[in-house]
Amino acid sequence: SSMLGGMDKYKRSAMMLQNYLNHKELYGEFFFERISDALPDILCSQLFIDTGLGFKEEQSLLRHIGNKGIGRIEFDLNGFDGIRKIRFDPINDYAAVRIDEITVHTESGGCKKITDYRHNGIAKSNYLLFVTDDPQIYINFENIEKPEKLTVSLNFIAIGIAEI
Repeated sequence: SSMLGGMDKYKRSAMMLQNYLNHKELYGEFFFERISDALPDILCSQLFIDTGLGFKEEQSLLRHIGNKGIGRIEFDLNGFDGIRKIRFDPINDYAAVRIDEITVHTESGGCKKITDYRHNGIAKSNYLLFVTDDPQIYINFENIEKPEKLTVSLNFIAIGIAEI
């Protein structure tokens, strides 16, 4: 059986979307419309990497969240030279999210905890409330030498407009 055959429809769609984003020149617009039609049902985190061109889909990484309320999401940053800024979209829905820790691992073996970031949510006592289906967290990367991996530990307190 194929690798796709053993996946649930959400993982399969997320994988197809990531393939499309990585290889747009190989696919037509019709393919993207089919994938994007399935997207509202798929809960994903997405990391946008700005290397001087701004935040673009072509320079982004997608991670399927599934139905986990708590988790650790890792993004491999190898292959992105000259990272200036990062935009982390924790989920593609309205949400209340507790960010437990954001860390960056560097090529030299260092590990830096990120505590200074901007967001488009409302800061509550110990979580961020996003009253948009496009939550965004911005991290400045200009002082981080050769980042290799970004890890975000978070807890989704509530997901969906009816829940927040």
